[in-house]
Amino acid sequence: MQDIPELSSLAEDSRWVRALARRLVRDAASADDLAQDAWVAALQDRAVLGRLKRSWIAVVMRRRVFEQRRAEAARREREGRTARNEALPSTLDMVERAATQRDLVQAVLDLDEPYRSTILWRFFEDLSARAIARRAGVPVATVHTRLSRALDKLRARLDRQYDGARSSLVMLAPFVSIRAGTFGAWMMKTSTKIAIAAVALASTLAVWSVTRGAPNPPAAPEGSVLARPADDAHAQGEQGATLVEDSAQAHRDVASGASNKATPADKTTATAASIRLHGLVLDASGHPVAGVHLATRPSIGAEFTSNGSGRFSVALAREVTSVVSADPSYATVLSGSGSTQSDAIVVVAPRIELAGTVVDETGARLQGVGVSVTLPAGFGADFGQSLDTALDKRWTAVTGADGTFALSDAPAVAGANLRAEVGAFEPHVEPVPQSGAHDLWIVMRRAGVASTQLSGIVLDMYGNRMHGARVALGTQTVFTDDGGRFEVDAAQDPVPTRIVALMTGFQPAILEPADGHFPSEIVLQLGPAPLSMSGRVIDEHDHPVQSARVWLTDPTPFGIVENEPLHVEALTSGGDKRFWAWVETDADGRFRIDGLLERDYGIGALDTRTLLQTQMRAAAGRDDVEIRLPAGQILPVVRGHVVTFEGVVIPGVPVMVQRPGFTFTYADGGTRDEFSHLAPVTTDKDGAFEFHDVPRAGVELFANGETILFAAVNIDDVVDPLDVKIRAHLRRHLQVELNAPLDRADVLRVLDADGKPMILRIMRGATSFTNRVADIVDGRSQILSLSDEARTVVLSKAGVEVWRVGVRLTSGDVETVRW
Repeated sequence: MQDIPELSSLAEDSRWVRALARRLVRDAASADDLAQDAWVAALQDRAVLGRLKRSWIAVVMRRRVFEQRRAEAARREREGRTARNEALPSTLDMVERAATQRDLVQAVLDLDEPYRSTILWRFFEDLSARAIARRAGVPVATVHTRLSRALDKLRARLDRQYDGARSSLVMLAPFVSIRAGTFGAWMMKTSTKIAIAAVALASTLAVWSVTRGAPNPPAAPEGSVLARPADDAHAQGEQGATLVEDSAQAHRDVASGASNKATPADKTTATAASIRLHGLVLDASGHPVAGVHLATRPSIGAEFTSNGSGRFSVALAREVTSVVSADPSYATVLSGSGSTQSDAIVVVAPRIELAGTVVDETGARLQGVGVSVTLPAGFGADFGQSLDTALDKRWTAVTGADGTFALSDAPAVAGANLRAEVGAFEPHVEPVPQSGAHDLWIVMRRAGVASTQLSGIVLDMYGNRMHGARVALGTQTVFTDDGGRFEVDAAQDPVPTRIVALMTGFQPAILEPADGHFPSEIVLQLGPAPLSMSGRVIDEHDHPVQSARVWLTDPTPFGIVENEPLHVEALTSGGDKRFWAWVETDADGRFRIDGLLERDYGIGALDTRTLLQTQMRAAAGRDDVEIRLPAGQILPVVRGHVVTFEGVVIPGVPVMVQRPGFTFTYADGGTRDEFSHLAPVTTDKDGAFEFHDVPRAGVELFANGETILFAAVNIDDVVDPLDVKIRAHLRRHLQVELNAPLDRADVLRVLDADGKPMILRIMRGATSFTNRVADIVDGRSQILSLSDEARTVVLSKAGVEVWRVGVRLTSGDVETVRW
């Protein structure tokens, strides 16, 4: 049995703690109280005060503030019931606390390997999970699993030892006031250090006790759900994965569609009682964050909080798309996928506000400048776990007529940049102020050689100068100034062939020189009011089709607006900025499309109940367009299995029927797609799925899940709709880390058994960024998703191979290759 050391402590970083406290609460007195509460103590006479990491202290403080705000009334009542006299702890209290600490230390030392060493490394040596993984020679995910299981073993032992009553353990969690600087540095023997680690570990266990073991949890606000720690099965791993897609071929942003009319009774249709979303909240360094208030998107009234281990688990009334921070102290950096199959990873950072003004070199205010926050290169690569279920988020704003912008929910991430861009000007990049700023002054410099600059003026039909008109050249978009003038830089686009000006309520002005050469002074004159088109969508029996989507299949390209490729008609009709600008039919099947030019258009119509689709052509200005869905094009039943390429069935995989709705092709050949889909079903224990009322052509059966890479079968290629085989590769995760010097390699490739380069994916929910090479930044690659056919990792520098090694990826954990 280790001795409990005599009282000695080290209280450092008091200024930092007080400063953070004053940011979290309003008045100085409360801030001082909060700062005092942040120092961990064990006993008055026989206590230890370990040096705690700043991130841990910050979590404790933010959690305490949140709990105070949310349950102030309950706190007063509780304090009233349990108020103690203003006296020192009794001798019995001190003895009980000392005994509890001793028992916790002994419980740690009695753990079996590798759990004992993992706990000691984490709480005694204060090592990160990644550092422990390196020392033990195991994947980081294995470290997370060992820590989770070790904590479970400790909780179970203490439950038995104290007959299920955690009140004694919770006695180690409260924080007492210790004046900073009272004690000097001191040398600690091993037993002392272990005891200090035990206090930090006890605090972790005690927080778990309060959030999980309290018999009477505080009441949640009406319409909200109290979060509970994830089930043990989910607590043992931190990995997750979802749908993937090659961005070189398409960025699939799946649009919501109507539910499939019938699904097999195979547990695929979730009910309110069966939908449970679970996940983990991390900070910008990859550490779990406790006490973060969370919500879903779309909002369904469920609000919940991460527990002492940063985890959350919540029952939902229906499926959601994502999980985000709803905490006033935290901004969402990466939102969590709403998939209930695996952990949703939510990354947060302190919330800051950014606002300011953008001007040119003369001080003139610039309208239409895109201002955004960009994360540092390789963000998340050092987390030690897959971020497949984390969804990218954008923080963008566009300056108004007065040149001002505001970003109210930006994250304070070290290394993040504030970027401003607009045509004819050099991009402006500066570090994001970590404490926020409301008076930023951004000066844009004109770019390029004079010969590449194009300038001009936008007029209406009567020759009036048009202020605030949009002008696009290739991907550039700018606004005209007070005098109707604009400037763009032809050098920013590979082959700019035309320039377009538009304004709501006018037909656009389009200049497309036959020889490709623009005049030195461009005059763009807007046309009369745009036209419209209206009509009905009917089925094969002449019945109106309600809630059908109708859109232009060949709209007039405009440019990139707020990072989205948009079209003229979607903007001239009143500022609709959707990429796929469809309209919906009413109960009589009627529709109307505005903002049209004087020309013929391709028209598409889609029945959202079945994904049955048709196309036709019609002239702008008509009000009698009739779109009839084709007859005899529905398969009553489609069923099949998801299997590996060896024929092994894969259970628990979501499968959906989907079809491309709209596609845009970039100048470099990449595409942006948006799909319609029916509600997914999940393969049963035999890997089987079934759909009803599926189009005979034009759709695909698309499978995805945390265990596989995406796989699809075109319905046109199906021979037997009652025996469809979707063959999928098993998903694996790989990361490369370099020893010093960190610049010994800059890219990596992975080869299959035939020596062919494989596709490497960085997954973010339903989107992936893919290539056959992956960058190595600061000695580390991102965590890559690839198939189980990987056999060789090849590292190169400046195009020259420098090293290769054989691999065999056999599990869903992240495999790390070090060189």
